[in-house]
Formats: sequence, C-alpha cells, structure tokens
Amino acid sequence: MSYMVSSLTEGKPPLMADYWAVKSMTEIYSKDGISGAKSHLDERHGCVTDFAELLGLKDGSKFNESGLDYLQPLQKGPLFQSSFMGYGSEPEKWNTINVETLCQRLQTLVSQLQRFESLEGPEKREIQYWYLKLKEDASRDAVLAGMVRNTQEWKDRWLNNRSVSVLQ
Repeated sequence: MSYMVSSLTEGKPPLMADYWAVKSMTEIYSKDGISGAKSHLDERHGCVTDFAELLGLKDGSKFNESGLDYLQPLQKGPLFQSSFMGYGSEPEKWNTINVETLCQRLQTLVSQLQRFESLEGPEKREIQYWYLKLKEDASRDAVLAGMVRNTQEWKDRWLNNRSVSVLQ
C-alpha cells in the first residue's frame, strides 16, 4: 500500500506511522508463521521488487505521450522525529487539521493529538502515560484473543484446540 501511495505522489517516500504507533506494536502469533520461514526475506524482496517495477518506482522517470513526466522513481527521504507525535519523512502538523471535517472517531483522536502538541515542560509526561495506556490496551486485547505466544489464552486457543471468545 505504501508503494501505491508513493506511485500516486510522484515517488515521495512512503508515509510512516507516528512514533507512538511504531513503538506500541504487539507481536501477534500466526499459526502458519507469516515471516518465520527461511525463504521469507527472499520472497518479500521479490514481492517488493515486483511492486516497485509494476508501479514505476524502480527505474527512472517515465513520460506519457505529451512528454509530461507521469511516473517518478521512489525517492529517499530523511527520517524526522521532531516531537513525540511528529515522526516520519513528513511529520503531521496536527494543529493544522480541521477536525470538523473528520468522522467522530478521528475527531476524538486528532483533537487529543492537537492538545498534546500544545503541552510544554512537565505537562508532556501526559503523552507518555497516554502512549503506555494505548500499548497496554492493545496488548491486553491481543492476549484476550489468544494471539500472544505462551500466554494461557494462546495455549487454550492454539494448543488445546479450544475456541476463545474474541474481545467480548
């Protein structure tokens, strides 16, 4: 998906999740081992190469019949971390987003991020607590669904072949 977006934005580097999202990931178990196979990296490399070629991101610029540039190769970009909430090649400026144009779920999230951007000094600790709560919630949900290896819920779901009620 990142390559698709890059192909539509003149080869700009793929967007990256905010730092809090990158650091709050919970490793999810897969019965068939999504990336555990020895051939995974070779298969992934082949897939990534195929997508890059298909979307015109691998080679130089391509031109249409009128001679206008229409495909740009994938560009490299710096990785910025301007703040806890500003991470990636082009970090979001949360205070510039009009929340009224968003759905309710995103209004709540973006309003919270806007408030965090305005915090200063010791008040910024609130961001860390929020981040830890998000990670705790995501991890708890994954455990309850039997998706975190070696937990009792995982053993019940995968080893004992009993079904687990997922996130009641």
